[in-house]
Amino acid sequence: MIKNLAIWAFAIAIAAISGVTALGAVTKNKAPSLAISLQPVNGFSENEIAIQLTQNAIQENQNQFPSAIEPRTYDLAIRAFTAEPITPGAIAVIALAKSGGVRHDLMEQAFELSRRQQIVTGWMITDSARRNDVAALLNFYDISLRTEPKSGQQFIPAMARAMAIPDFIEPMFKMLNTDPPWAGRFWRQLVRTPPSLVNGAILRTKLGTGPGKSTQNHDEQLLQALIKNGSFIDARNLYRIFAQAQDSLELVRNPDFDQNSKYPPFDWQLFSNGEFGAVIESGALWLNAVKGSGGVFARQLIELPADRGRLQLTGKLATPLQAGDKLSLRIYCAESNKKNNLSARIPFEGPEIRREIINPNLDCRFFWLDIVAEAESNDGDFDLKFENLSIR
Repeated sequence: MIKNLAIWAFAIAIAAISGVTALGAVTKNKAPSLAISLQPVNGFSENEIAIQLTQNAIQENQNQFPSAIEPRTYDLAIRAFTAEPITPGAIAVIALAKSGGVRHDLMEQAFELSRRQQIVTGWMITDSARRNDVAALLNFYDISLRTEPKSGQQFIPAMARAMAIPDFIEPMFKMLNTDPPWAGRFWRQLVRTPPSLVNGAILRTKLGTGPGKSTQNHDEQLLQALIKNGSFIDARNLYRIFAQAQDSLELVRNPDFDQNSKYPPFDWQLFSNGEFGAVIESGALWLNAVKGSGGVFARQLIELPADRGRLQLTGKLATPLQAGDKLSLRIYCAESNKKNNLSARIPFEGPEIRREIINPNLDCRFFWLDIVAEAESNDGDFDLKFENLSIR
């Protein structure tokens, strides 16, 4: 695990150095070269040239810090420091010519002078990675993202991938618990990183109901990503935290349609395509469709307990089903790797439905409950009002 952690930490550090070269080394600025050829020579121009040469050396060394600094670059940095002793770039270049504790101390001094100097920040991140200090690594990552938002193009994907390593959960929790401005970008990337989803769920669980909007705004996407990934129990546990849900004999959430859906598909997931659609309004589920259209209007992910072999399904319409229109409920296993489990399609033949469901108590635990309809009546558009749908 420690070896893997070091590899991930170093990968993030390399992302930081890539950011340094992308932001400064590719475009060659000729103005400092011109300034250094003029009299009197000023510390600013020498500092800029030393930084530029160092950035070029990093790029040429496959985005890693070189083992040695060219004498010309070092001399420029010394002259720049002599003229301007508080120039962080010059101090960073001088530090790279040193080794051990001297290099580290000089880099820390440069960092105290400026948190925007990319060579300094990149080196501090690399050093934290080599020391396997994840907390320090994330701290420099946070600073870089706050001062140079463009660095997120390298950092955010690397950090999302690093969440696959359990050792990142606790330090990342401490960082996100302060609701940093880049939290939303992190969650957007994490839900697109399947290997990190389970640890991401653990991280989100630790954060509880207290984090800022930048985290909460992505809760629905995290639930859906976990379900798509087959991590149903992790998704269910998160939903219970978000919705503050308690165990109940009622297996359908919001069976009376008196609340809007906040966390589909554990809450009702409603569909609309321009020809048909569903909406929860005024304590009812409304289904509307033009003639000849139909499909899944609403869906919910439900969990059927293994210890309850017989379940009662009931449903009630407040408006009549027209001749030719079709309405049914479909229940089937949501876990794609499970076979030979309960699968049923139950048609509505009147305003109410009551049916006993035999739970075969096989290995499938999570099921889709779909409301399916087809508008075929000659009496006008399909317009139904659902009052209740329950499984107990």
